[in-house]
Amino acid sequence: MLAKQYYGNEIPPGYDVHHIDCIRTNNTPDNLVLIRSSDHARLHAFAIVKYAPIRENVSYFDFMREFFEQFVKEHDIEVIRLI
Repeated sequence: MLAKQYYGNEIPPGYDVHHIDCIRTNNTPDNLVLIRSSDHARLHAFAIVKYAPIRENVSYFDFMREFFEQFVKEHDIEVIRLI
């Protein structure tokens, strides 16, 4: 519901709210984006595969902050920023 508060409208059908750093309690507007549900699932599936080899050296949350921006750019994913 916080995303709706910041976005100002109903969340479009077929979209999910994604926490950029993957910390679900971090509901600051700059950490929340709307992306298509299918892209959201793909993002997390790719992230798990990419993160596995480095998990002993990097926190998942730090990894996801950088990985999100890279993934969105490489896969031409529509992102609706809330702010």
